[in-house]
Amino acid sequence: MSAVLVVLGFVFSAACSSDLNQDGTAGDDSTPTANSPSSLRDGKGTARVVPNDPVIVNSYGTWKIVYSVGKEGIGVGGGIAVHISPYWGWTQPQNRNPDYPGYTTVSTSNQKATLDIVMGSPNYVVARTKEVPLTVNDTITITYGDTGTGNHPSGRARCDRYAEEGEDFFIKVDGDGDGHFYPIEDQPLITVLSAHANGLVVTAPSIVEQGSTLSVTIAAIDPSENWARDFKGTVDLSSSPSGVTIPPRYQFQHRDGGTTRIDSLISKAGIYYITAEDKENGFKSQSNPILCVDKPLTTHLYWGDIHGHSGLCDGTGTPDNYYQYARDVAGLDISALTTHDAHGFLPLDEDEETWAFIREKTDSYYHPGSFVTFLGYEWTNWTYGHQHVIFLNSEEGRVCSFRDPQSSNPKGLWECLEGKKVITIPHHVGGGPIPTDWDFYNPIFQPVTEICSIHGNSEYYGALKGIYNPQENHFVRDALARGYKLGIIGSGDSHNGHPGRRDPGALTAGLMGVYAEELTRESIWKAIQERRVYATSGARIIIDFHINNETMGQIIPVGDEQTVRNITGRVIGTDVIKEVAIIKNGSTLHVEKGQGREMTISYSDKTPVKAGDYYYLRAIQEDDEIAWSSPVWLESHETKKSGDRSQK
Repeated sequence: MSAVLVVLGFVFSAACSSDLNQDGTAGDDSTPTANSPSSLRDGKGTARVVPNDPVIVNSYGTWKIVYSVGKEGIGVGGGIAVHISPYWGWTQPQNRNPDYPGYTTVSTSNQKATLDIVMGSPNYVVARTKEVPLTVNDTITITYGDTGTGNHPSGRARCDRYAEEGEDFFIKVDGDGDGHFYPIEDQPLITVLSAHANGLVVTAPSIVEQGSTLSVTIAAIDPSENWARDFKGTVDLSSSPSGVTIPPRYQFQHRDGGTTRIDSLISKAGIYYITAEDKENGFKSQSNPILCVDKPLTTHLYWGDIHGHSGLCDGTGTPDNYYQYARDVAGLDISALTTHDAHGFLPLDEDEETWAFIREKTDSYYHPGSFVTFLGYEWTNWTYGHQHVIFLNSEEGRVCSFRDPQSSNPKGLWECLEGKKVITIPHHVGGGPIPTDWDFYNPIFQPVTEICSIHGNSEYYGALKGIYNPQENHFVRDALARGYKLGIIGSGDSHNGHPGRRDPGALTAGLMGVYAEELTRESIWKAIQERRVYATSGARIIIDFHINNETMGQIIPVGDEQTVRNITGRVIGTDVIKEVAIIKNGSTLHVEKGQGREMTISYSDKTPVKAGDYYYLRAIQEDDEIAWSSPVWLESHETKKSGDRSQK
């Protein structure tokens, strides 16, 4: 939820609300908020950007935003507000020094008019006519990055560091001069292209059957991990150890668009890695570990990122960009786009057009057996914490906003969602933008919680790579100590349009591992509800965890207080394993040092059983990547299962 910006008596809105600061702002207390149209003259006219050719990320240039007055005209005191994205590196416009970046000038074709100009943070330019009105076809031209025809080359502006289609210069119009601005119907757009490739992303299924065909995804990325769609290099392919039948070389063509899928075959059980190398350009990449087993699989390990943002709110790119990157670059199996419920000029619960657009795009990318998408949004409450809301069936999708008094706290949210096949997942629970209020819990709607994302690790206060702005008593262990049955997942919470990948410079990322029977919405949904899931800080670490042959996420009934718990775990890393620990009731029960990329752990706990005891496995690699299993709980036969749908 954005703060209000008042400049010379008017209010205008940002393109979106932010998820970045605890108070709801995007790094600036003057982030503007949405307002309603005040007259039929507001929001009229058209605009274009010159040039509108695609630009390369991080490049400098000059753009003219030319606004043409509509037939309704603009009265004295009225004008336009232009909002340039405050995210991802766009230069802040300024009119103080032509030799500084982002120098911006404003002019009008009406020679009788004088404009009052205001510029400031977060990246806005406002031009209002002072003495005379503007009439139809009069223009206001904002030259962003004005070099004075080359006399001041340092005045250029820098564009976005993330590639995206449809970056807009957001324009609002106050037609009658009362200080209320409303967006024009068609915003001027440009496309931001990636830089040249300097790396590859290689992903493959984590667990496969001996003798079965597997599909390996190879995609090119630039220094900011943008999808380098123009890549046409020659890539040499190999496996370690040998034994993977795969073409030795692949030549990328224009039609590939910087990504390809190559079928391969593993004929012998073992652990394999596939390497792709572009020798001419000097970069190579190794895949995630591939475990080949010599028996039929009853469940498969799938990878998902079900929390992220696009340019529909405070992220980058379109929903198409988002889902294509998830599938074709990150090689994910599961994805969800979770736009904020108060995402911009119109909150999502009032913007049926945008919500329908998100639903349509989500369904269009769902292909059972290949790629699973879920409809979702983010409940962005700045009092009780944020939750992303995920629907099994997109037709049931309903936005219950924190803005609505009826759903302004978690209990109200769950009441609003009653009867829907939906889950709500607390995230950045230990701090960051805002911690989670664990006085609210609902075992029906909350089968899992997010432990790690770009904001950091929320396992416990003081944890490795811990979340910023940590708040005691709000971490995952604090929730488990209350007796909550919560599975553990990771998600990116990405805002750079790169679901499934780490934001450059971010301390951590987040991925969800899912053990499910098949790659369909129904099967993945069932696995999440049964907590057959685990989390990593971004690496595709394979983990398996059992107590008395029961797998992660399960509740084991025990009748004998002396029942021995035989605990086993297996970890296959993307790097050398530093340690693997068994955590019991929030404390380390047993830890073993790693000696390579694979290890197993076995321990027998013979202490008396207490109802509510829980265990989970945590693995840490030498590169400080982390993986956490969901817990296994112990309950006595007599323990009464809670019939409460919520607490507090």
